[in-house]
Amino acid sequence: MKILITYYSRTGGTEKVAEAIKKELEGQGDSVDVEKVKPVKEHSFWGWWHIRMIRGECDIQPPKIQDVSKYDAICIGSPNWTRLSLPMARYLREVKGLKYKNIGFFATTVLPPILEWFFFSAYLLDLTFSRIVEKKGGRIVESILLSSVFKRWDFTSKYGRNAIRKFCDKVKSPIRSLKDYFLSQNEIESARLLIVVFSIFLFLSLISQIISSIVGIQILTWGQYLSLFVIGIFTYLSLLMILAGRTLVFFGKYLTFFFFKKKKPKFWIIIFLKKKIFF
Repeated sequence: MKILITYYSRTGGTEKVAEAIKKELEGQGDSVDVEKVKPVKEHSFWGWWHIRMIRGECDIQPPKIQDVSKYDAICIGSPNWTRLSLPMARYLREVKGLKYKNIGFFATTVLPPILEWFFFSAYLLDLTFSRIVEKKGGRIVESILLSSVFKRWDFTSKYGRNAIRKFCDKVKSPIRSLKDYFLSQNEIESARLLIVVFSIFLFLSLISQIISSIVGIQILTWGQYLSLFVIGIFTYLSLLMILAGRTLVFFGKYLTFFFFKKKKPKFWIIIFLKKKIFF
C-alpha cells in the first residue's frame, strides 16, 4: 500500500511517533511518504497556549503534498493542545483528496493515555480532529494517544509498540460495511462523551462539597458524601472499562482498601504506583 504520514511536532515528541509508525509500515512492505507541517511562525509553549484560546488554526508553510488522493491511507499526527494543534487544523482544511480515505490519527500528550482519553482534554482533541476530517469526507478508522513524558506509555514502551502495530493494521484494513463503520463511530463518540460528562460531574460535586463545608451549609456530611463518591467512582470505572476494554482490577481493589480501611493516602499512592495498575 502507498501511505502518507503527515504531522506537526513542536518539541519532537510527535515526530518520533511518526518515525516509529513509518518504520512499522515499511517493515510490513508498504511504501511511505512523510510530510512535516510547519507553521509560518513557530511560537513557544505559552505563545501557542494564548493563541489557541482565540484562534482555531494558523498560517502554515505550503506543504509539499497538497493532494493526497494518490494514497491508499493517511496517518495524521498532532500534539494534544486540548484540541487539534493549530498548524494541523489549517493543513487539514487546505489539503485535497481526503474523501473516502482511511485515516488514522496519532497524538502525543503529557499524562498517561488512559487518563487523557476519558477526561476533558483528549475528548476535545478527538472532537476537533473528527469534525474537520468528517467535513472533508475522510473515514477515521483508528486513533492512538501516547505519552511524551511517561516512559511506560511512550512509543518505545511495550504499550506504545503494541498500539502502533495495531494502529498500522487498522489503517490498512478495508472498511467492509459503511453502515457498521458509522454505527461504530457514533457509539464510541457517545460513550466517550458520557464518560467525560460523568468525570466532570464527579469533580464538580467534590468542589461543591468542599465549598459547602467551608461556608457551613453542608447538605451531606463528609461520611455520606464519601459513600456516594465511592459509588460514583466505581460507576465511572465500569463505564471506562466497557469502552477501554480493560479490567482495572487493581484500581478497584486499592481504592476500596483506601476508603474502607482508612489508610494514609501516601501509603495508598505508593501501592497504586508499584502495582502499575493502568496496564
